[in-house]
Amino acid sequence: TILTAWMSRLFGDVVVGGHMVNHLVSMVSCVLAYMLARATSGRAVGVGVALLCAMSPELVNSRIFYGVDPMLQCVPLLLALATWFALKGLRWAALAVGAASGLALCTHFFAIFFPPVALALLLFVPGSWRSKAILPA
Repeated sequence: TILTAWMSRLFGDVVVGGHMVNHLVSMVSCVLAYMLARATSGRAVGVGVALLCAMSPELVNSRIFYGVDPMLQCVPLLLALATWFALKGLRWAALAVGAASGLALCTHFFAIFFPPVALALLLFVPGSWRSKAILPA
């Protein structure tokens, strides 16, 4: 909402502002896909994945025809980046990206389903809640 308000003020129209936020998030998704692919598989794969992310008919159609928010398409990439940071031992980077992923997910009404699932996992999976809530070493 804040990004849309900023973009609306910048472009003078709410609808255009909302579209600009979606384009910005789509661009961030391509950059994240490139970064992850380059870090795990090399530069050529990174460029290929970024191009596929930018020009994938499935992603474009889901945005245009089904109204799927690009923010929801960006969340799995943010989660993958947070996981990669955690595996590399960059705990604070993993925490920051994980928090950004949570905030991104909260921008969509679909987020209402996740807190009960997380709470159920914390309560009903064996082990202490502290060990389930901390980042892996």
